Parts: sequence; C-alpha cells; structure tokens
Amino acid sequence: MALMKRILNDRIRRGKFLLPVFLAAIILISGSCRSTHPLTIEILVPAENVIPAGNNRFTVVNKSLWPDSLDRTVVADLLLANLANRAARECIIGLTHVIETSGFADTILIRDLAELDSSSIKYPINWWILDTLAGGEKGEVVIGLEYFIVTAEEEGEMITGDLFMGAEMNLYYSLKLSLGIHSLWRIYHLPSRSIHEEYWARDTVKLSSTGVNLHDAMANLPDLSEVLLEAAYFNGYDYGRRLVPFWVQVNRFYYKSGSAGIREGHKLALQNRWLDAARVWRQETTRSNKLIASRAMYNMAVASEVQDQLQIALDWALKSYYLVADPAAKKYIDLLSERITERKRLEEQF
Repeated sequence: MALMKRILNDRIRRGKFLLPVFLAAIILISGSCRSTHPLTIEILVPAENVIPAGNNRFTVVNKSLWPDSLDRTVVADLLLANLANRAARECIIGLTHVIETSGFADTILIRDLAELDSSSIKYPINWWILDTLAGGEKGEVVIGLEYFIVTAEEEGEMITGDLFMGAEMNLYYSLKLSLGIHSLWRIYHLPSRSIHEEYWARDTVKLSSTGVNLHDAMANLPDLSEVLLEAAYFNGYDYGRRLVPFWVQVNRFYYKSGSAGIREGHKLALQNRWLDAARVWRQETTRSNKLIASRAMYNMAVASEVQDQLQIALDWALKSYYLVADPAAKKYIDLLSERITERKRLEEQF
C-alpha cells in the first residue's frame, strides 16, 4: 500500500499524469468539440496474476538459450540458433521493461542458464541453482524463461489469369507466412519453495508478399530478423503486463468554455496548474446557469482524477450528471467507478 502511494505520488509530482493530446481524432466525445479540450492521463492498472509479495528484488533467468553442444538435429543451422538466442533475450528485455516502469521492483537481476538438451523443458530449475542465481537470501522471486521457440507456416500459390480463348498465364506468386512465437515461463517463490505460475505465452505474426515466383516473393518479405526480434520483445512485454501493475494512457476531456471562469481554469490546466484550475472551476459550480455549473462540476471531476483523488472525482461527476443529464458525464461516472474497483485490487497487490 505504501509502495503504491509512493509510485502514484511520484508520478503526479513529475507531471506524468498529464500528457497533452493534439490529435483531433481522439476527441470522440459528445457535445461540441469547440467547447472541450482533449487530454490523456496515465493510470495504473492492476495485474492479472501478480508476482508473489517479497522484497521487490527479482531475478529473471533465461533458460531457453541454445548451447553450442545441442544436437544439431534439433537446430541444424547455427545462424538460426543464434537468432533464436537473440530473440529470447529480446523477450527477456520486454518483460523487464514492464517490471522496471511499473515501479514494482527495486532490483532486477538477469541471468543466463544454458541447458544441455531441449528435454529440460519438462523440469523446473533446481532450487539450489535458483538460490545461487538469485544471490542467496537477497532474492525471493525468480522468473524463468524456460523455453522459447519460433515456428513458421508458409502458404503460397501462383495466381493466374485468363489471357484469351481460355488460355491462362501466370500473373504473380502470392506468399503468406505465419510466424509463431512460443515462450514458457515459470515463476519460483524461493521462501516457500513453490512454483507460483507456469504459463505459455503465444503470439502470431502474419506476413505476406508477392513476386514473379516463390524466390522473388520470399525476397520481398520484410527483414525476418527484425520482425522476429520485435515480436519476441512484445511477447515478453505482454507477459510482464500480466504480472505487475502497469501504466496505460487513457483519453479524457474537460470543458474549456462556457464562462470566463471556465476559460481561466482552462488556461491554468494547460500549464499543468491543476490545483489552481480547480479553485477557479469550483467557484463556477455555484452558478445559477445549470449548464455552466454542470460543466464546472465535470471539470472538477477531471481535475480530481488527475490528482488521483478518485472518490472525489466520482462525487463531482455525479453532481454534474444530476444537474444536467449529459451522456458524457454518465460515461465518466462508469469509468471512475471502474477505476475505484481496480484501485481496491491494486491495494491488494502492493
């Protein structure tokens, strides 16, 4: 709980909650775009299956590396083995980036552990080895990339067309390539000597190209090394988002016109002076004009959410909706209610 508050307060203090948005396509809101201003905020989302609680020191072990002694009937081409090793390391990098940016870990150690044969996938890592890799009593959680493999499925055909009088001619060769990224992860909790999770993460990348023949179509494909390394990175990245609370950007808006006070608050918000903007908007909430008062209340809700005061934000959004039943306010109420529910899950994960 204290760790979560520290992460959130640090985010607010550094102005990370507010990112101005200049793309008009984001303004998907009811009402006139001329009276509203779009923005994005970063929110912390709870993990699907959070890592066991510990001392915030994690060790990530890459057990998936192909060793030089591996039977060449499994990996016949050394270049392919090297590429697979690079991809596995990118997978690890993707995972650690999520953990680092979440603030969930103070220290992350990365270790390589090459096995002698591929049959080791069946067996977890020995606890004594895990203790050594994690630095003895200093580490409590080890995340192991136990297995990493890329599969490929190719489908191609020569496309023909009618020339004249039923005669056909070859037009071009159409090639479709499907790359499968498969990774097996195990999470070890050292104090309890238990495996917290065993999880297969699978992703598919589909590519297509054309050429005068199969060889030409293959040459016209994107650089498969770059595609594979990027796909491997996001395979690990997506798995990391399953394990730790992570930051996502969400779209919001507030009213920038309707009264002099609302316009003044807008200018302050543009400077990231949300507390000052809220003081101005709060005065507008008592206006006799219901539309202006409702907009000011809505803005108070947004300002409160930017400051991570979710319950206060919900209270202001409810007041805005009860005064003027705007569908946008109702949608915002639902979003804030969902965030409050997620906050309870977050508190359990820290």
